[in-house]
Amino acid sequence: MQFEVKDLNGHTREIEIELTAEDLAKIEQQVIRNIQKRADVPGFRKGRVPVALVKKRYADMIQGEVLDKAMSQYYSKVLTEADVKPIAQGKITDVDFEDVAKGLKFKIEIEVEPEIELKKYKGLSIEKNVTKADTKMVSAALLDIQKHFATVKTADIVEEGYHVKFTAQELGEGDMPIVGRKYEDIQSEIGSGDFDEELEKQLIGLKVDEDAVVRKISASPDGDGTPTTESYRIQIHSIEERELPPLDNELVKNLDDDELTTLAQLKKRLKENIQADLDRRSEQEVNMRVIEELLKENPFEVPEAMVNNYLENVLEDFRRRSQGQTVDEEMVRQRFRADAIHNIRWYLLKQRLQEVENITVPDEKIFERIDSVNMADDEKAKLKKDPSVLSRLREEMMEDTVLSYLKDNAKIKEIKPSKKKAKKDTAEVATS
Repeated sequence: MQFEVKDLNGHTREIEIELTAEDLAKIEQQVIRNIQKRADVPGFRKGRVPVALVKKRYADMIQGEVLDKAMSQYYSKVLTEADVKPIAQGKITDVDFEDVAKGLKFKIEIEVEPEIELKKYKGLSIEKNVTKADTKMVSAALLDIQKHFATVKTADIVEEGYHVKFTAQELGEGDMPIVGRKYEDIQSEIGSGDFDEELEKQLIGLKVDEDAVVRKISASPDGDGTPTTESYRIQIHSIEERELPPLDNELVKNLDDDELTTLAQLKKRLKENIQADLDRRSEQEVNMRVIEELLKENPFEVPEAMVNNYLENVLEDFRRRSQGQTVDEEMVRQRFRADAIHNIRWYLLKQRLQEVENITVPDEKIFERIDSVNMADDEKAKLKKDPSVLSRLREEMMEDTVLSYLKDNAKIKEIKPSKKKAKKDTAEVATS
């Protein structure tokens, strides 16, 4: 046997294989013996048909089976000897085979994991949003606590700040109800924007069981200057006025926390928690920016086989959760294709970084992570012996370690977030 490996591109190999008559002769003998054992020829007992007659009578079958067995047997052998690790079944092409005496030639086209060349991974330029917890954020958190302990009273008419439960039926042309767009038991604080601030204000003055049509005119999403109108028929189910308790030490006692006895202590705790949450969000953003910058600085093509394997796993998850309903597989593939390519590129770059910088996660570190979990010692011992748990934790910790390495070697510039982002962060932190 002889073979030659050619690189077609960064992730595709072509292997040209040539088998001699001698290579095929052994396979042919085995095929003939197998056919002889099951051959049913009049005048001969099964298994006693002469070899010459078997070769003559079953010539086409012998040739077909020799070809199949030869390609299957040497396919695996060549991959091992060439040290080629395919990521999917290879494609056999250019088969040249007339008979055993003339040998066999064929090619295999195989996709492999691309050989990653790290062009730049140190000195990545990253911006980091730094937001400080302020009195406005603390006040919003305090208001949430007050609302939790508010006294609820039934009201007769909707006013600003009241809590209303209602049904909203979206209307189309001629104020006809749009099928499938009826939203039951919506709960909203009037003026909060939970539903829509502009539409909520139009509910002011309504009473229980009363209905009204509310409308909102917005600019065209296409930017053609033609405004669009949203219309809903609202029916009020209940109206509540919530009286907030005073913001004092008595409110703090209701929290049932022995470490908190005064309003000042509560404010300090809230500010610390909010800052910790802001820092966590900021670090998550930095991680995403580091990954994006790494991908931008190190472009390469992802093998289609890897993308297909990723999407097949996504589809399998959709099928499992669909509970027998039909899954639009083409839609799923299109929707998640970009994510698949992004995540595979990050995975391959992460692997290459581990190799180049010798980044490892020893078992001791994994055991320390397990020991830090609040659970019984016998449960921890079980986790330390579970290969799937150890593999998952190693992968998580490896990603954290690689990200830490990239950030330690990056040029990180701290900036103040835009007003829009600061407002968004304040709203999210207040509700978290």
